[in-house]
Amino acid sequence: MPCGLSAALPRLLLPALALLFSLWQPHAAAHGMHLQARPASTHDGWVIQGRLSYSDDSAAAGNYIRVENLDQPDFPPLALQTGPAGAFQLPVLAGHRYRVTAQGEEGHTTAMEVLVTPPEAAADDNGWPIYLVIAAFLLASLIPAHFLRKP
Repeated sequence: MPCGLSAALPRLLLPALALLFSLWQPHAAAHGMHLQARPASTHDGWVIQGRLSYSDDSAAAGNYIRVENLDQPDFPPLALQTGPAGAFQLPVLAGHRYRVTAQGEEGHTTAMEVLVTPPEAAADDNGWPIYLVIAAFLLASLIPAHFLRKP
């Protein structure tokens, strides 16, 4: 039996080394990019702020961000580079739609649209409070009970 094992060892050694080598390889240089962007209100006005990261969630620092105003196509697009943490922030106009496009160093491109809308004030419809409506229904249900009771 030991002879059979020693004969099979060279056949198993090559695939085992190939498997170990594939686990040891460093990560590939190409990554997918994830773009997160949202409108935010600051004391100076509205901005689009976001973060650009790779598929392994590492920061995509130094990549280019382009912001285009879709409602005003004659406005020139704004551009900047992401910071060390992959973060960016650009001033925008409220009530407009924007396309945010990220261009990676290795040629990857990702884009998304952002609608900058200020939160609307809650409409005051001068309706009745719910507790008054429920109380009125409960009192109204006593009327049939009064007429339907036996003398």
